[in-house]
Amino acid sequence: MSKEFGRLSDVSVRDAWADEAKNFTPWLADNLDRIGEVIGLQLELIKAEAGLPTHDDYFSADILARNTQDNSNILIENQLEMSDHRHLGQILTYLAGLEAKTVIWVASSFREAHLAAMKWLNESTAEEFSFFAVRARVVRIEDSRYAPLFEVLEKPNSWERRLQSVTRATKQLSPEGVRRRSFWEYFLEYYPENEADGSAGGASNRWRKFTDLGLVVSYYIAKNEVGLFIRGFENVSPEEVRALLEPHKYSLERSLGITIDAGSSGGYFYIDSHAGNYTDPSNWAELSSWLNKRLNEYSLALNAIN
Repeated sequence: MSKEFGRLSDVSVRDAWADEAKNFTPWLADNLDRIGEVIGLQLELIKAEAGLPTHDDYFSADILARNTQDNSNILIENQLEMSDHRHLGQILTYLAGLEAKTVIWVASSFREAHLAAMKWLNESTAEEFSFFAVRARVVRIEDSRYAPLFEVLEKPNSWERRLQSVTRATKQLSPEGVRRRSFWEYFLEYYPENEADGSAGGASNRWRKFTDLGLVVSYYIAKNEVGLFIRGFENVSPEEVRALLEPHKYSLERSLGITIDAGSSGGYFYIDSHAGNYTDPSNWAELSSWLNKRLNEYSLALNAIN
């Protein structure tokens, strides 16, 4: 007996998501795995409608996400209509302001000129940057539920090789990297709320971004201590970071119990540390407890001035 087959048909994306800002962006933020599957990355949401550090509310990216393999930022701009010049301009503006390494532009269709622009960006920028044009479709079979589909129309030429390279690099940790990862795994097991800052890896530092403030809390492990400090985004001078902190100097000093220049080191501020050798597992409970406590205090202090 032969099986009966239905016919696949396209549905207007506006039937699925009536409003771009109210429906499409929130849905996409909650379903980043759909985009991640087609480009080969695991994505974690940092923030929807992420404003730039300039505090100018007019400039806010649709979605800011994190690549869990290397903790780099991923910018996602989405629209329900055909690609337009305005969104292309926004992408270039947000790229620098949000320190993104990967850009994913999602639209219901793309003009050839915009695909050519994304191709040019992939070919002309440094290899660490990646630009994707992704077409959004909605389909159904007869009266079935709507099903979103995402099709990659433009990507870096060497993308598959780069994915394989990153995968090999994350698997081939040095002995020191293995020890660091073991500590961070312990830390996240007992304080899972910090998983929002990324999965456990072999790096000495983890960081928490306060995008609206243009500031980062970096927390680290070293052979004889663990610690944390406040810094600015990449390529921001120490003078600019100090200017951001200066209006809140006394408030932060009261909250953190240390001065802005404590442990002064270049462009790092409010440096605090706790002595202990993280390579000895018997120290992990004490070091993790101190680090988590101070990280919460730094987060509360920065959120209070936001």
